[in-house]
Amino acid sequence: MSHLLLRPHVANANRDITSPDVLIDRVWVDQNGSKTYLPIQRLSQKDGLQMPAGPMTVTAAGLWTAAGGGPVFTIAVGLRPHGAPLQMADFIVSRGAWRWRNVIEHWSSCRLSVVGTQTEQFTLSTEQIPAAIDEPSSTLPRSVALLTELAERSFDGTGTHRIEIRLSDPATGLELTQGVMVHTLGDDDGSDRLAPRYAVGPAVEVEHYI
Repeated sequence: MSHLLLRPHVANANRDITSPDVLIDRVWVDQNGSKTYLPIQRLSQKDGLQMPAGPMTVTAAGLWTAAGGGPVFTIAVGLRPHGAPLQMADFIVSRGAWRWRNVIEHWSSCRLSVVGTQTEQFTLSTEQIPAAIDEPSSTLPRSVALLTELAERSFDGTGTHRIEIRLSDPATGLELTQGVMVHTLGDDDGSDRLAPRYAVGPAVEVEHYI
């Protein structure tokens, strides 16, 4: 079965870190209380994405996963062509994470930023917390991740850009960040690339027999 092996660095208020191995094979998407699904291959921990040239939508998302000791929370940055549904977005998941029980009580005081060509600040609300995870004692089934949109913004992408989301918790002084390098398709026509050659062996011209 297709899956993602997530290795979050889970920090507490004392900045002690544990790194469990979490296997994810199903991603639930909560959209205003309705559950849909995201193909697991659209969730990764890459550092870059290729996107078609033109307007795109950047999504700052919250992601919860089941783990021993209670759910783990982290953030993800999603990219999709403007107008495409959320299930068509590719999400890059942060390696940093928090125990959900340590943040839920002061969720509304957390500060979310989306940094691109400019920085935008967003206010979080308890109404954004999915019903499946709205209590400190909430649990999720094993190998399931729950994703919900926290904020989104439009981005007119051409060339190469870095987009980053940040979530800070004033109560603990901790911060989660996740960035992605966006490479727009069409800005490389191949004219500056070297001619092909043998991957191994002589790095000079040789006589071809085939």
